Formats: sequence, structure tokens, C-alpha cells
Amino acid sequence: MMQDLWTNYELLRTDYLEQIAAGLECHLKDLLSDCERIDRITSRAKDTNRFVKKAQKTTSDGRPKYSDPLRQIQDQVGARVITFYLDDVQAISNRIRSYFRHVENQFIQPEKEKEFGYVGEHFILFLPLDVVPEAPEGVILPQFFEL
Repeated sequence: MMQDLWTNYELLRTDYLEQIAAGLECHLKDLLSDCERIDRITSRAKDTNRFVKKAQKTTSDGRPKYSDPLRQIQDQVGARVITFYLDDVQAISNRIRSYFRHVENQFIQPEKEKEFGYVGEHFILFLPLDVVPEAPEGVILPQFFEL
């Protein structure tokens, strides 16, 4: 079964997800083009091996975490906006919130002040329809992306 999942996801990734990620990156760059002090905006389609590894996760009682990984795993497409300054995170997050519908939003920071890590906002957002290509019936394309 995992070999079928690997094959199905790899085809989805190469045929659709990479295209969606590229379109999303352009979309984000356009949306945020007037925001100063952005270091970079990147996107990616989740690697097939990492997708399958995530799909194999189990709950504490040993049951599969995902009954339908192609529909349930929300980070098949991911994007990142990196700013130079912490003060810019909020302004960019506000822009993202005003443009995209979000499913999940979480503020992330290191647990201790002197601990190394990053500060930012983590979103699960609906993909804009204009970056999702037409697909034949039966092809499951993600509805969400991680930012």
C-alpha cells in the first residue's frame, strides 16, 4: 500500500504540486511586492519521501493518523516569507490574513528568550484558485498550503 501511495504522490507532485508551488510563489511575491525588508519568498512541493513518512504516522494508540493522506495532509504545498526584522512579521501577517482565508494560525517563538530559533506566524491557508490548475476527474489536488 505504501508503494502505491509513494507512486501516486510522486505523480501528483511532478504533474501538479510543483506547478502549484511555483504559481503560489509568484502570487505571494506580487501580493507582498510593496512590503519593505523582505529577505525572500520561497515555495515548494513536499518531497515524496517526506510525504510518505508523514502519512505513516500513528496516534498514541497505534492507529494511522491519516486515513486519507492525499486529502488530509495540509502541507503538500508550502511557502515561506522571511523578513529581515521581527517588527515586519506582524505587518506581513496582517496582509496575509486580509487576503487569504485561513484554517489555522499560530504564533511561534522560542520557549526561552536566549534560545536559538525563529519567531513567526504559521498559517494553514486555502490555496487561491488562480494557482490551482485544472485536473482530470479523480485527481485529488490540495485545497490548502502551509505558510
